Order: sequence, then structure tokens, then C-alpha cells
Amino acid sequence: MKRILALILSAIMLLGSLCSCAAYYSLFGYDEDYTGPMIQAYLSDLPTTFDPMYAYLDDSATYIMSLLYEGLYKYDANGKVVKGLAESMKKTLWDAETGEFEIEITLKYSRWNDQATVTADQFVYAWQRLIDPAANNASAVLLYQIKNARKIKDARDDLTKYDFGATAVGTDILRIQLEPGAQDENGLYGEPDLDAFINNLASPVLVPLRSEAISKLTDWASSNATVVSNGPFYLKSFNYKEITASSSESRIIRLERNKYYLRNDETDPVDKYVKPYGITINLQTAGTDYKNAAAMAIAEYGEGAREFISYLPLDQRAEYADAVKRTESLFTHTYYFNTNNPLLKDARVRQALSLAIDRSALVKELVFAKEATSIVNGSATATDVKTTADTAKAQALLKEAGVTSGSFNITVKQGDEVSLKTAEFCKTAWEKLGFTVTINELGAVAYSENYYDGVHDMFNECFKANGEEVVFINEYQQVDKDGNPVFQDEEKKIPVMVREEHKADGFDIIAIDLYQAAQDPFTVLAPFSKYFSGGATDLSQAIDEYKPILPTTGYDSDAYNTLIEEAYALSGEERSAKLAEAEKLLMQDLPVMPVFTFENAVLCSSALKKVSYGYGGVVNFKATKYPDYVDPEAIVDEE
Repeated sequence: MKRILALILSAIMLLGSLCSCAAYYSLFGYDEDYTGPMIQAYLSDLPTTFDPMYAYLDDSATYIMSLLYEGLYKYDANGKVVKGLAESMKKTLWDAETGEFEIEITLKYSRWNDQATVTADQFVYAWQRLIDPAANNASAVLLYQIKNARKIKDARDDLTKYDFGATAVGTDILRIQLEPGAQDENGLYGEPDLDAFINNLASPVLVPLRSEAISKLTDWASSNATVVSNGPFYLKSFNYKEITASSSESRIIRLERNKYYLRNDETDPVDKYVKPYGITINLQTAGTDYKNAAAMAIAEYGEGAREFISYLPLDQRAEYADAVKRTESLFTHTYYFNTNNPLLKDARVRQALSLAIDRSALVKELVFAKEATSIVNGSATATDVKTTADTAKAQALLKEAGVTSGSFNITVKQGDEVSLKTAEFCKTAWEKLGFTVTINELGAVAYSENYYDGVHDMFNECFKANGEEVVFINEYQQVDKDGNPVFQDEEKKIPVMVREEHKADGFDIIAIDLYQAAQDPFTVLAPFSKYFSGGATDLSQAIDEYKPILPTTGYDSDAYNTLIEEAYALSGEERSAKLAEAEKLLMQDLPVMPVFTFENAVLCSSALKKVSYGYGGVVNFKATKYPDYVDPEAIVDEE
């Protein structure tokens, strides 16, 4: 009875609030599908996947992914590791004589948005997926302190996922065996760096996943029908395939409170851990380019129809430079060189291209950016990468290398005006050196064939294919390694047609927003060694024919490989010194060229209270409140 009375009183309060505050209604309006007020937000780009394993190739995805998923640990605003879903951690076996080092992490009680409990085996599943030999992901190095993780990824010693040193002990306990260090003169094994390991576990890439949908569906991470969330919000409404392929509606993502996040139904009010009812993210109107969509969003912000904007168009950034909230980003805009291209094979050519770029002038045009002289975020290591141009030295290096002309392309993501502006800036500088430069824009293509609607992100697939030609396929379309169609049904000999729009040319230079998934420099430096690249192993070969997978750039330096291998075996100051040495060498060889680091710049309405920002500028809406807010679901029995 008390609950019914509370419901009636809340409904009256809500009605009164909406009637008496027209501004409130216009600011946090309802629609016919939603029963609570929604924060109106704008982001710059359309995430092509909600899969944590791949989403972080896209800087705009970070704002959404941190709302949908939560791992064992996370970083606070100062970069300190704090607990996420980890309740406690203890050493259960720590023996330097035997080299056995084991910890157990107990999980907090929390549930996915479909009410299923978050369990330890879901972390194990997600991590096994990352170190699968067939997977292509550089973030696998985050797990290499776990026993057998690296060997499994490299398909060595006939080890499988069942030999992985992370296992579930019941529902809520994760047992992790760590790799021992080398033995000393007394035969004692070196202790693993536990603090460094826990720091890696704070990476948003290492969140739990559900095997039910992923193991059955190839395109599970593109629709709200198959994406489930264990974070504070879940994906209420969004279908990438429908929107891209045929829809004329606005591209809107709706997130709604996950009322099962950390919450006990019997004792906790529905808004105890997550205050807002939901978030509407209007990315752009179909048929409107990103620049115009962003300008429209800012105009709506001025009218009170948007409350949070994380992207400002280039031509309006100077105007709002003092009005935005700025935070450091974990993304560095980089150029990956295809070192297999004869024109780019010589490091002196790549050094010359870098020297021709006036990074200081570029970031002034971009406004929310800082010059980058390394791919390591916030690095203090001095490198040969300069912030201002030295054209004379660049020309001298080219002459020394015997290369004074030639043509190549820069591949950028379609619709990304910052990437395009940067490419145009570099194109101008490089054409002054005598090169012919073409800018190639790749986005996502949609098609409907063989009763299957599909979307392929051509840009990311081009990147992951190491610069070779990419042929896009789905479960009904198969081609051989040369792009020739094969038969879907050998008995019926039904051929499969491969259309030109399903192909993307390999890149010469590709613009990548490189994400530092953890604070440890090793996690961003190691993947440029072929022994830590995280590339996919061709399992059709005999095991004794397996070869280390070269990184996307094709870079293969014995000196660099050795430095990374040595750093992997060290700890403390010795390890840091070795990584600094590797960083300097990589920035001399320049298979990857840092251009600038992003600054997060957001406009946030004063009507939103308690919006906070985590490490790397990740926004936290969990405690956000509105003026005169009454949550239609937040009904609590009176004592």
C-alpha cells in the first residue's frame, strides 16, 4: 500500500514539475518510447562497433563504451587505479622457490541489464578471446603477465585456452596465476610486478563479455538487440545495420539506466548507483555531413535543447576555446607507414616526412590538440621528432636516401574532419618536398545481398589487414586469398559474387588514433615488435611453420625486438630504462609517426550537476542530476 501511495505521489510530483517548469521540459524532454528524462548529448562520430576488443580504434567510442561496460578496476581522474567490480584481491600462493604466484579477485555483486549476474567466467571468456591465436588485436599484451597467455597467443607448445592461467572459482572469484620472473643465482624466481598487473586490469579493454551471443553471431556488437551491458547504462535503442543501410531517421543512440548495476533490488532505490534515467546521443541527421551536424548541435546547445557536446567543428573551436571543459586524452593521432612500400622502406624517408611537418602550426589550427613527439602518452623521453618543421634537413635526408619524388596515398576515416584537415596539412608539406600525395577517405559501406544486411567498416579493416588489399566478406560470401570467388555449396556449385564496393585498397600511410589502453608504456610500444604484435596466426599452417606476425606497419627491427623482449623480462627502474631506449629507437625508425595528442573539449550545460571526468577525459554521468528532478522509477517504500 505504501508503495502504491508513493507511486501516486511521485506521479503527481512529476506532473507538477513538468507543468511548472517549461524550461525543464524543453531541456530534458520525454518521447513516446521513454518514461524518464534523457540527457541530450552530441558526439562526433558513429561508433562502428560496441565490441570492447575493437572499439578503441575509434576515439569517439570512449565516451560510450565507459558507460556500457565496467571492469575489475578503473582509473580515477588522476590516473590512480580504483576498484570497479573488484570487491577484494588477495595473494593465495606466493612462492619464489617454486615460481608459483597466484592471486584471487572477488567480484562485487552486480548484474547485466538483462538481470544476469556478472560472473568471473565472463572475464575469463573475454580475456581468452583477446589472446586467441586467430584474433588480431595489439591489446593482447595487457594479459601477458598471466601464466601461458603469451604462449597461447603465439600458438606455442600446443597450449590452448584451457591452459590459460585465469580461471573462475565459482561464480564470483577469479583465480589468476602469474608468470614468474627469471631465477637468480640462488634458484629463486623473480616476483611478478603485481602493481603493474593490477594497473593493466584497469584498462577498459579488459571488461567482461557474454559468450552466448558472441559465439553464435558474427555481427553481435552492432545492435541493441544483441549487446548487453554490465556498466551503469545499457544500449536501449540503436541498430547500426538498419541506420546505415536504409534508414532515413536521425542517427540516434539511446542509453538507459542499467538498474541492475551493483544494486540489490530488495534494499536499494533504483537510482542509488545511477542517477540519470538515460542519455540520448544524436550523432547526426542522415544526409547531413559531420561539420554541419556539429554546428547544428551547438546551436541547439545555445537554445537549451542539448546539454552535453563532446565535439566542436573546426571552424567554431576558437570561438568556444574558453568555454569548454578541457581534459587530457589517451589518444595520439599517428601516421602508420607501410614499410613494405619501396618508397617508404628507408627510415630516412620517413624521418624526412616527419621533419617536414610543423606540428606547432597544425595544433593551432586544430585548437584542441598538443604536439606529439612520441606515441607514449605524456612521455618525458627525448626523441628526434620535432614540433617545428626543418625542411632543409628533410630535403638532405631524402637526397641521402636517393628519393626526391614519388607518389603515395594517405588513408583517413571518412567524415573525420580533424583527420582530413591533418592530411591536407601534411599533403601540402610533403608536396613541397616533391611528392605526389593523394588523400583516400574510407568509411563504412552497407549492402544487402543473399538475404543478409551487413555493414563493413572499410577503414578499420584496411588498417587491420596490414596494408594489403582488403576483400570484405560475410557468411554468405567467400573469396580466396587472391579475391576470386569460391563456391558456397560445393555440391550445387553456387558461385558467390564479390562486388567492387566490398574492396578497399591497401594503404601507404594511414591515420590512426592510437589509444594507450593502460598507463604502462610497454602496452603501446610492444605491439611494434613482431613478437608482441597481437596479430592473427594462420592456423592452417603446421605448428612448426608458425611465424611471428609483423605489426601493421611491416616494421621488423632486430634491435627493437630485442629491447622489447628484454623489457618484458625486467621490472622496476631497469624495465623503465629499457622501454625508454626502445621508445627512442622507434621514434628514430618511425614506422609510426606521432602528429598530435587530442585534448578532450566538451560543452556541458550548467543545468547538469555532478558531471565528472575520469582519466583520459572519460565522462562519468552516474551521479548527474537535473534541476527539480523526479525519477519515475525511483520509488522507495516509506518506513
